[in-house]
Amino acid sequence: MAVTFNDYLNVVRNTNKRIPKVKVEFLRYEDETVREVVTGYLTNSNGVLNVVNKNGTRRTASFELVNKDNKFSPNTESFELRQKIRISSGLEINGEDYLFGQGIFIIKDPNSTSNYSDKRMSISCVDKFSLADGTLGGEVEGIYIIPAGTSIPTAIRSILQPSTDVQKEVFFDPIEPLIDTIFDSEVTPYTIELAEGDKISSILLQLADMMSANIYYDVEGRLIFEQDVSDRIKPSLHDFEDGDFNYMGDTQSFLNSMVYNAVLVIGANINGDIAKSYIENNDLQSETSIPNVGWKRVKYVSDPNISTDLLASYRSKYELKKVTKLQSEHSIETVPMYHLTEDGIVTLTESHFGLTKQRNIINSYSLPLATNGNMSISFARSTELLFD
Repeated sequence: MAVTFNDYLNVVRNTNKRIPKVKVEFLRYEDETVREVVTGYLTNSNGVLNVVNKNGTRRTASFELVNKDNKFSPNTESFELRQKIRISSGLEINGEDYLFGQGIFIIKDPNSTSNYSDKRMSISCVDKFSLADGTLGGEVEGIYIIPAGTSIPTAIRSILQPSTDVQKEVFFDPIEPLIDTIFDSEVTPYTIELAEGDKISSILLQLADMMSANIYYDVEGRLIFEQDVSDRIKPSLHDFEDGDFNYMGDTQSFLNSMVYNAVLVIGANINGDIAKSYIENNDLQSETSIPNVGWKRVKYVSDPNISTDLLASYRSKYELKKVTKLQSEHSIETVPMYHLTEDGIVTLTESHFGLTKQRNIINSYSLPLATNGNMSISFARSTELLFD
């Protein structure tokens, strides 16, 4: 019988005997089908996956491959410029590999080492947003225009799809993006124009700012453009607590310099009418709300991409939710857990800090790409404000 997700969770929650597994596949650039599985060349050394919850590039990774006979030297049949790779990791359960996709990446700056009989290729790679933000591509060759009144989905797809105009095909992605249907009726309020040498990613990020949306590549290598989801409806991915063999310690940082409890968004000036929105945190359940601290600190956001009061309202709530999460941060060490994702919820029960099942949002994590090593996770308390 095939191993299930529940089988995996049973291992994670009930035993500290683990057999970690990592899989690395080289993909064809044009359609991302598998060209070669190179897992057998992976060294069990210092490979690591780093993920940060932000718009744009989220995932980076590094690892080493055995490189005897120069198999992985650049410009060989096995290794090409803009080589795409898929990384998966998980556990061996009942003799079967149960793996989670960890992303599709582009190899960035490889280094080849020859030390007597030790021949290695050190690989650093970045998720596919690197092809749009100037890291590995994305520079516009001529004037690039998204006309006013273009639907948001059409604007995004026009960037990713191949074009008959060579100057417009700046960034091609063979995988269909996943665009939240809530944006189907939204259009660009003005013409977006890039000059020669500008990065095509700036349009994608402008569209995200305009809609107060999240934009990133997920673990399957698909571009996601989505409305921010309320934390309260997210299930907990794991409950860390005193005595849990997965939980290996916590450091709490208090980010007093980052505390804001009000946001003012100033948008575009259209015929003398300035789009704006102001919002305060007056939630008594929030530790940094104005009533609880007795003072107010306003974060000012100026963004000409915001063209209406409604969009400004979305943005002010989006920004206040983000800054409220920054009041303190926990950094924990844990046994690797391959199903955790950025922006996901975990709970923490820690007697030293007086916490009982506190819900937290994952801000970043580092996951070893090896059969040993610990996972590091940074998360902040998930504060569910009354407007959320």
